[in-house]
Amino acid sequence: MKKVLVGGLFLILLSSAGFAKDVLEKFSTNGKTYEIYVGYGHSVYVTYGGSSDTGYVKGSNSDCQWKRYGSCKSYSSMISDIKYKVANHKYK
Repeated sequence: MKKVLVGGLFLILLSSAGFAKDVLEKFSTNGKTYEIYVGYGHSVYVTYGGSSDTGYVKGSNSDCQWKRYGSCKSYSSMISDIKYKVANHKYK
C-alpha cells in the first residue's frame, strides 16, 4: 500500500512539474494554428504534426535566456526563426 501511494504521488509531481508546457506564443500560418512552448527539460517545442523540438533551450540566467547549439539568442530572434521554419515546412 505504501509503495503504491508513494509511486502515485511521484507520478503526480512528475506530471505537474516536468510535463507542463509554458506557451510562449500562438500564431497562424498556412491556414493552421501553432504553439511555441517550453516543455520537458526546458526545451522549446512547436506543435507541428505533434511536438517538434526546435533546438532551442531556455537558459538559466538573465545573460543568456535562450540558447541554440550553445549560442545565445534573443527572444524575438528565436520566435522569428521558429515561425520562418514552420512557414517553410522545416520541422517534421
